[in-house]
Amino acid sequence: ESSKKIDCRCHVTVICYFVTPNQVTIKLHNEHSHLVGSLDDISFLPLSNNTKEAILQKLREGYGRRDVRTAIQRHFNERIRLYGVHRDQFVHSEDVYNIYKKVQELSYKKHNEQKESIKLWLKDHQQQRGYFTYIAQDLEQSYIFGFVSPWQRQQLVRAESFCLDATHCVSNIVNVILYRHSITGSGSPVSFFFTSDHSMIPIARFLRFIKNLGPDQQLPCLKKITIDVSAAEHAAITGVFGSTVSIQRRLFHVSRVWMDQIRKKVKLGSVSANNAAHRSMMAALKDLM
Repeated sequence: ESSKKIDCRCHVTVICYFVTPNQVTIKLHNEHSHLVGSLDDISFLPLSNNTKEAILQKLREGYGRRDVRTAIQRHFNERIRLYGVHRDQFVHSEDVYNIYKKVQELSYKKHNEQKESIKLWLKDHQQQRGYFTYIAQDLEQSYIFGFVSPWQRQQLVRAESFCLDATHCVSNIVNVILYRHSITGSGSPVSFFFTSDHSMIPIARFLRFIKNLGPDQQLPCLKKITIDVSAAEHAAITGVFGSTVSIQRRLFHVSRVWMDQIRKKVKLGSVSANNAAHRSMMAALKDLM
């Protein structure tokens, strides 16, 4: 730890003799390699409980982490001018963040064990807000669950198409179903699905759960689903919806494959000619889409 890498050669011996138990002899060996009592010297000591409580109170009042640190340091700098150097004069951003993290955890953790906390959250949302929840039977061994709000269900039932978006670049466990909102024109999430298993089976089971939310366990308006380039997603959709729903790839992924192939196979005399031909061909292919 940084707090122990002082490299100071000085050490202290304390001797207490049996005949004089009320007296001790303190002997200093070698010289300190640092200034005893300086801020650098005490920076790795823990904050006082009073300071931790003050930070916690500021966070509860809605102060930002940077504002909390500034306010706490300003307060203790006034005290230290009167009483001398103290560890509380040197409040690290990590000190505030560690307490902030505990406050955040208290707000969302319903159980110390993560999967039990998930079950309690889903149960509360189901009972208090009318959410539709999905929990895999083997949740203890896997990490598979999802949920849909009443409003999201209404959009799903009416949707003619939606997009299955796996956000692996952000988190490898989150999958979101999006549909194009009729008013905003942008993507709106209509369900959330969490899984650490990226195979076809958990995706198919969740899609079946989504399908069963509709009248007569069907999504009567659904005609098309957009996916990434994923064999597992393609197989899951085919297994659940059959031929009643068409599958399309995103233009981004399709155009990227096209561009890779064009660059490999279309080679002209110069770089500028290559680039011009590539741009022209990509524009024509996108028009076809």
